[in-house]
Amino acid sequence: MEQLKGKMVISDFQLELVTDSYYKGIVRLRPNISIINSLLRITAGLTILAYGTAKLTRRRCSNSVLILIIIGAMKVAEGILRFCPMTAFCKKCMIMVEKHNEEDSFEEEYIQPS
Repeated sequence: MEQLKGKMVISDFQLELVTDSYYKGIVRLRPNISIINSLLRITAGLTILAYGTAKLTRRRCSNSVLILIIIGAMKVAEGILRFCPMTAFCKKCMIMVEKHNEEDSFEEEYIQPS
């Protein structure tokens, strides 16, 4: 564990915002993909990255190849960190939808006809 200005933060990846003044705005990431998924992402990312690099040696100014290299690098980074931002976004959206549905169902139960 590592201590940040009196606040204990576990050194493995967590999704928590540190509120101390010196570390304000730092986000800790918690892994949200499995080890098998991360290994597949690293493999696919390195394959895409190698393919894009090979294509870039033939065509110097191709924007599509640069985008391909960026996507491959992002997949490698997701695999190494074991954190996928799209998975986190989808989980957060599902939680928000469930909360919204709970609020709607609560309001529907107590409607009094007049």
